[in-house]
Amino acid sequence: TFLKGTFYECATSDLTVEQADMITHPKSLDEMSNMEQSWLLAPGCGIASSLDANSIPSSKEMCICMNATWQPTIPHSFDNIWSAFALLFEISTTEGW
Repeated sequence: TFLKGTFYECATSDLTVEQADMITHPKSLDEMSNMEQSWLLAPGCGIASSLDANSIPSSKEMCICMNATWQPTIPHSFDNIWSAFALLFEISTTEGW
């Protein structure tokens, strides 16, 4: 999709700069170094076995694979009708913006 997880983030403090970059800009298995592929082979992460050489894992899959939490970056949501109405009311009244 166009936004590709823009409103979500990988929340943890244990990631290295290289891991955070890999989550932000995933690559296919062919383009990954041996170290990057080893992150996908960690216990509890089954991404590497389900991918072929040309497919690219999503940022969410990479985040979960690295034992982090994939969570929304903003508290606003259109996931249910009541939170959508509340958000539209907040936007229309410009309260809190």
